[in-house]
Amino acid sequence: MDVSTVERLDNRALEKLPKEILEKLSVARLQSLSPTILQNLNTKIVEKLPGEIIEQFDRSILNNLSPKALRNLPPEILEDLDISVIERLDIHTIQLLKPSVIEKLSPQIIALLDKSTIQQLSSEIISQLDTSMIQSLDAKLINELDNAVLNKMEPEILSKLPIERIATLEIDTIQKMSPSIIAQMPVNIIEQMSRDVIEQMPLSKLEQMHDSVISNLSVELLDHMSMKDMRKLNARFLCKLSGSILNELPPSVLRKLPADKIKLLDIETIEQLDIFIIEKLPSNVIEQLDNRLIERLNTDVIETLSLSTIKQLSLSTLKQLNISTLQRLGKDVLERLPVNLLEQLDIVVVQELDPTIISNMNPEVIGKLSQDVLRQLDPAVFEHMSTRKIESLDMSVIQNMDNSIIERLNPKVISKLPSKRLEKLDPKVLSRCDPKFLKRLNPKVLEKLNPRTIEQLEPKAIEKLNPKIIEKLNPRIIDRLSVNVIKTLKTKVIQKLSVETIEELPSEVVEKLPPSILVQLNPSILNSMNPRVLDEIERYLYKLEMRDSKDSFRSITDVTRSAEPEEQYHDPSPSTMRWQRSPQRVL
Repeated sequence: MDVSTVERLDNRALEKLPKEILEKLSVARLQSLSPTILQNLNTKIVEKLPGEIIEQFDRSILNNLSPKALRNLPPEILEDLDISVIERLDIHTIQLLKPSVIEKLSPQIIALLDKSTIQQLSSEIISQLDTSMIQSLDAKLINELDNAVLNKMEPEILSKLPIERIATLEIDTIQKMSPSIIAQMPVNIIEQMSRDVIEQMPLSKLEQMHDSVISNLSVELLDHMSMKDMRKLNARFLCKLSGSILNELPPSVLRKLPADKIKLLDIETIEQLDIFIIEKLPSNVIEQLDNRLIERLNTDVIETLSLSTIKQLSLSTLKQLNISTLQRLGKDVLERLPVNLLEQLDIVVVQELDPTIISNMNPEVIGKLSQDVLRQLDPAVFEHMSTRKIESLDMSVIQNMDNSIIERLNPKVISKLPSKRLEKLDPKVLSRCDPKFLKRLNPKVLEKLNPRTIEQLEPKAIEKLNPKIIEKLNPRIIDRLSVNVIKTLKTKVIQKLSVETIEELPSEVVEKLPPSILVQLNPSILNSMNPRVLDEIERYLYKLEMRDSKDSFRSITDVTRSAEPEEQYHDPSPSTMRWQRSPQRVL
């Protein structure tokens, strides 16, 4: 039978025909047959049937149909097909299926679905999708995903999540987000982040962090802070910061730091601080500052510094220090100071100074110096010292002074000077001195003294003088001298001496005396005299018409002659009268 004949058969007859015949019928005629007959036909024939017929086929038949044939089937029919069959459907068709069915598809298929469809899936399924796909979903849906999924997402996407949810993510994930988001995290979360991230946090967060975190921050922290923020930093927070950061802060901020923290700053930083802050620092820190800055500090502060530091300060600064401090400085420093300051030092300290400096000090100070020091001073120093003060000094000091100074001293003091020093003084001054101290002087010096002073010298001292000097002395003084000295004097001087003194002189000296002196001598003295001298005495007596004396004289010579050998006697005549001497004294 031909096809047209077959098509006119009723359905009951057709259903009994082999499928090869049925497959030749038109689709329109086949549609009237039962699904049971139709599903066994060739797939190509079946796929031409309308969907309402195909959906009645067995699942096994549907699984073998092409996606094109299946797409018109209702979702509930498709959802019962094998997953592998569903995955071959077009995306539009798949999106019509229930989420529970779609979730069974491969992530690659699901990823092709539209956003609205994917968002109906469970978070477990979504989590399997590509991150870029997940990130296109609503934040609410993303929030339900596992951290493992979220940690792979871009910060911009995660930032849409609630802060509480973000805080549960890995630290590496959170710290990739914007500082404004991170700043909303709990402090304990932020503290686990990298230093670069922490340094971008607002001051309110930083101040809540643990000391160990703050102390580890770098100077980059300041790049994220305004001057206004810096000024808000409190001392507690500043104390936690590292020195590298503090060194970069402006002085207006650093002034909040306690001294024990400021001392850790770089010297260059400390030097920018206010003086009143620097003054509170330990001495060992201040000592490292520039001298010009140290000199601006309060004197009380400077005086606590080491001597080596103080010594380097300017003269104007040293002048302001207390004497107790100055005294600890070495002479090399002290000698730079003005004399009026040095005069206030302990005398033990003054004595160590250069004599040329001491020489300019007040006499009252100089007078307290040791003799060893005084001996080194310029003698001119004593010109302005009181006489009383000078007289209290040791002779070893006084002897080095100028004559003009020594000569105004008390003679008793002058007398104690060494001989050589005394000899250099004005004779008029020496003349006022105690003679017993002058005897040791060179005779040439003594000769310049006034006679009255010389007369007070011991005879031995006088005897060394030039006879011309001795001759000017009082006869009573000359009387005390030795015969050897007196005999060298002029006759006119000797004749003024006492009879006792003259009588001790050699006859050759006595013979030169005038008769008026000789007649006073003991007659025995005349024994050895030259007859010429006796004649002169005789004539002297005659002239004075002192016959009694002459008689006495004759009696003396008679006595004398009687004691001489008999052959020396002569007749008593004027020419032989010298032999008629008497041992009695001629008066």
